[in-house]
Amino acid sequence: FAKENPHARFVATADVFLPNARRAASSLEAKDPVQDFRRLLDRKDIDTILVGTPDHWHATIAVLAAEAGKAV
Repeated sequence: FAKENPHARFVATADVFLPNARRAASSLEAKDPVQDFRRLLDRKDIDTILVGTPDHWHATIAVLAAEAGKAV
């Protein structure tokens, strides 16, 4: 799992239900929980987006992240 990779650093989490984003951020030691994933796409300190969503959202987020130059 990505959390166990010593080279990975989680800087943000996103969930439309902010308490979920906050809980995930706390678990991953990320500093920035947000409700709208699009806020993460323009950030220069984010190289990779890990998408864990229902199938109907997964492709949309993955494509937008790839278009923003992120590894997905």
